Amino acid sequence: MTFRSITRLLFATLVAIIAQAHVGSPDVYLDAKAGPYQLFLTIRPPQVIAGVASLEIRSESPGVREVRAVPLPMGGAGAKFAPIPDKLTPSREDSQFFTGSLWMMAPGSWQVRVTATGDQGEGVMSVPVPAV
Repeated sequence: MTFRSITRLLFATLVAIIAQAHVGSPDVYLDAKAGPYQLFLTIRPPQVIAGVASLEIRSESPGVREVRAVPLPMGGAGAKFAPIPDKLTPSREDSQFFTGSLWMMAPGSWQVRVTATGDQGEGVMSVPVPAV
């Protein structure tokens, strides 16, 4: 084997190890817009159902004052009649970073509806989350 072949083999092995990092992870990562606001969202579903999912949201867009979130079933009456969304807590160090937690009470396909309010009005987005 030549040095070039060994280097390629080591590089391919390293890439395979790095690519395997999120395989099987239940966490949800999303980079999307909620109206005029660009949000980076991480949802960590609960380990057991009923349980608490944790949320981390970072706004790339300046001027977001408040972020609210609510878990809803993907379909049925529960998706139409949403409870009052929970207000996420802004970080003391970073005014564009918000954290919170949500109860997921039953297994199945859920969505987390996120509402961002700020200088440019209100923006809403829904993120699918499996709860198993």
